[in-house]
Formats: sequence, structure tokens, C-alpha cells
Amino acid sequence: MPQQQFDKNTAITTAIVGLVIFFAIAYFGYSAMTQDLSSSPVVEEKQSVEEMMEENEAKFKATATNCAKEKILSSLKSPSTAEFPFTLTTYRDGGYWIVNSYVDAQNSFGATLRTNFSCKILGTNWKTGICESIECETW
Repeated sequence: MPQQQFDKNTAITTAIVGLVIFFAIAYFGYSAMTQDLSSSPVVEEKQSVEEMMEENEAKFKATATNCAKEKILSSLKSPSTAEFPFTLTTYRDGGYWIVNSYVDAQNSFGATLRTNFSCKILGTNWKTGICESIECETW
């Protein structure tokens, strides 16, 4: 008799475990089949530097220009009087930008002077507006 009771308990336990596994597989399988594929992340291909430059050239150019202006402004005696009439920003194959321009600003005596400058800018990040390296020459 105890052997029959053991076999009966084993059979009931096995049946319950089997049902739980069956329903778990059915639930997760159904969830996977009905998942909205449009909301799943799409793996994007990595863009080459040239493709990224082509798509975002205006943004990179504006970032390089702004970085150059900020660098020049930081060296002026009266940055609030600074005027940048134009800038010529070009990209070079070496992966850097060249910004050529001039700034009209007052010196410490109040006289407005024109200062020409050329800046070499590496590592422009238009998303953050940060340039990694800026070297400027003035004359």
C-alpha cells in the first residue's frame, strides 16, 4: 500500500510539473509571436567616416566654427565687443577642420583692432558641441 501511495503522489507531482511547463512554454511562445516587430531595436550598420561627414557636414562645420570663435573670444581683452564678419571653414583629408577669419574687437584702451586668425580643429562632436583639440594662430 505505501508503494501505491508513493506512485500516486509521484504521478500527481509529475502531472502538475508538466502542466506548469506546458503553460510556461505556451505563454512565452505566444508572447514572442505577437510581439510588435516595429518596436524592436534595429541593428544599424556602422557608417564610415566619409558617410557620416557627408550626412552631417553642416553640423560639423558649425561646431568647428563655434569652437574656433570661442577659443579666440577667450583670448580677447573685451570679448563682448567682438564681431566676426565672416568665417571660412574647410575640412581637410587628415580629419581636421581649418577655420580662417578675423575678429574686430576693442583692446584694453578701447580702440577697435582687427585680428586675423587661423584655427586647426580636431575631433568635432556636433552632438555635444565639443572640439577635442584647437590650435589657433593670430596675426
